[in-house]
Amino acid sequence: TVNRSIAHRDTLVSTVNDTDLHIVNSWTGPNGSALLGLPPIAESYGRIIQFHSDASISANTYVTLRPDSGDTGTTIDGASTYDFNRSYDGITILGHTDDNWYIIQKKDK
Repeated sequence: TVNRSIAHRDTLVSTVNDTDLHIVNSWTGPNGSALLGLPPIAESYGRIIQFHSDASISANTYVTLRPDSGDTGTTIDGASTYDFNRSYDGITILGHTDDNWYIIQKKDK
């Protein structure tokens, strides 16, 4: 899917699919946190993925983006994770050959 929406809920673990280019994060249910896993970095060199959050994402209903569990030492712009914890946030990331993800665009509302 080029564009995909994920309705997150507390403790839900989702992954970015091979065909995802753009993911919209939303929240359903009570407060909590969910995880969204990136694909293995070795399979993602040069790949660009966009993420956005809708109005249901907040400090109490947030999604944590993380590198693949097998990617030891891989970061997202130098951090171990990235949290979507505000409505209408957005980032675009790039998988780099140095085995890290880089934020190449960020939108804060």
